[in-house]
Amino acid sequence: MSSYSIIALTAFLLLSSRAFAGLDKFSRIDKIENWIIERKIDSGDQQIKCRAYIPSYYSWFGGRTRLNSNGDLFISNKDAETKTPDQKIVNKVRKAIEACNSSLIYNLEVESK
Repeated sequence: MSSYSIIALTAFLLLSSRAFAGLDKFSRIDKIENWIIERKIDSGDQQIKCRAYIPSYYSWFGGRTRLNSNGDLFISNKDAETKTPDQKIVNKVRKAIEACNSSLIYNLEVESK
């Protein structure tokens, strides 16, 4: 096997996993302040699903402050008493969710004010 074939095969193996990123599983596409934006494309119904969350050690439903695909804010019970997310940042994250849901090509233009 020639060195060109080995390089081509290695490149294919390394890049092929990226081609399936976001297919039937959530993959990170952006970060706004301390929020992570993720997208999943459902291969069954071809729907785009996006979500955002503030990382924590808790389970998804039990302890993470998050936004769902509709932009609904869920503040975890653990964070409700101590910290409320900054509304300006939450609005930026909502715009990111809208941009993510609207097209396969994610392009977020956030005003820097």
